[in-house]
Amino acid sequence: MELGMTGLGRLGTTIVRRLIRTDHRCMVYGLHAEVVQALTKEGAAGTTSLEDFAKKVKSLRAVRMMVPVQVMGAALFKRFSSRDKDDFADKMLSAFRYQCGGHEEKVSAKKRSA
Repeated sequence: MELGMTGLGRLGTTIVRRLIRTDHRCMVYGLHAEVVQALTKEGAAGTTSLEDFAKKVKSLRAVRMMVPVQVMGAALFKRFSSRDKDDFADKMLSAFRYQCGGHEEKVSAKKRSA
């Protein structure tokens, strides 16, 4: 099976190495070129940018993104907030916090009346 992996931290790198050992073909992209080069030496196909990765993933069966929840949450919050979807952004951020071991947030009276 051909798989793509972005985000080559400890978990992403470990997953790719295990997939390669079990005869899967992996295409990888990460922020640190030395990690991509190391995985390339182990049998992965490396890419140099997200654009390069995106061009090549069309033939893949699956792509996995290993991105810390804090990064993903902040990016999505900023994206929705910039589109005047603040209520949705707040709900999404609250769900992320709760799902990642945080606490359930109570709706403030100000937001309830809006």
